[in-house]
Amino acid sequence: MAEKPILFSTPMIQALLNTKPGVWPAEPIDDSKPFKSQTRRAIKKKYIEIDGREVLLSGRPVYEPLGFMTVTGIKRPKYQPGDLLWVRETFIPWDNIASDIQQYIDQNGKKAPFIFKADYTPGHAKGWKPSIHMPRIASRIILEVKSVRIEQVQKIKPEDAVAEGAVKKPHYIRWGGEKCLAIHGRYKKDFEKLWDSINDKRGYSWEYNPWVWVYEFMRVKT
Repeated sequence: MAEKPILFSTPMIQALLNTKPGVWPAEPIDDSKPFKSQTRRAIKKKYIEIDGREVLLSGRPVYEPLGFMTVTGIKRPKYQPGDLLWVRETFIPWDNIASDIQQYIDQNGKKAPFIFKADYTPGHAKGWKPSIHMPRIASRIILEVKSVRIEQVQKIKPEDAVAEGAVKKPHYIRWGGEKCLAIHGRYKKDFEKLWDSINDKRGYSWEYNPWVWVYEFMRVKT
């Protein structure tokens, strides 16, 4: 087991905070809002040159979750089951806060060494620090990796799109007296939009259908 940092955008932080800590399989706190217990990370592309042309090497899964085999060797995931991930998010140290957000915090009775963009509406503060600069001491969310697998991104199931935090309003139904997630094709479309908003400009678009690491995790009680 290792402890490692991981980055998430502000909307995904909000989805993580809506996930019940210490509960697996994951459940939302408020089922009318997104929650998050999975993340997909594109596997770096590798090229070889054939007759002066760049040709993409394709990967084939082997012995999950160890990695997958390519001509250049085995590619391994950054995180393994049992690893603890401390989440980096956009923040401001308490000493750097602007007067308008100071007043906002005072009104809501919240005081802390750090404040987080995911908690406040736009316009309450300026000078947010990017998540990549967050130190370990400022992190408030810890995730435990439960499983790792690989697949191509278009293989995502509708229920996994919900677990990715991509669906703004998941639909639940009553079945046998229990509340169950209703499966809709639109969930994959929601995830496709989220995926491309992050990865298209990096060369890993939905249309390209890259191989991805699929990490499932539980939010840890802190």
